Amino acid sequence: MCAWADGQIHERERVILSQIIARIDLADEIHSVVHNWMNEPPSESEGFWESLRSNPETAKTALYQVVNMAAADHVFQFRELSMMAHFRGKLNVSLEDFNEIITTIEKLIETSEAALN
Repeated sequence: MCAWADGQIHERERVILSQIIARIDLADEIHSVVHNWMNEPPSESEGFWESLRSNPETAKTALYQVVNMAAADHVFQFRELSMMAHFRGKLNVSLEDFNEIITTIEKLIETSEAALN
């Protein structure tokens, strides 16, 4: 959903999504649904949020992936920031944990940019 926040999925976001999908053991029908999200945005359902927030670590991991996806192009657009805040609330992740996630992603970006230079 976050990758679609700006109305499109950028190539870097596609690469990250593909890497995430490759690491997750999904049933074939679920894999097909997730793969379709590359072409059209997924819809929200309360069951979706409940399954993610039922375990606080899973919720934080999901939010981490959302922030990572939003940071893929190294720019947080307003719509992405708004969506990240929405996800944080839906996942019941504390502001402190959210800020820690943002800081971690920023450090990863800085490290990768430094390695490229």
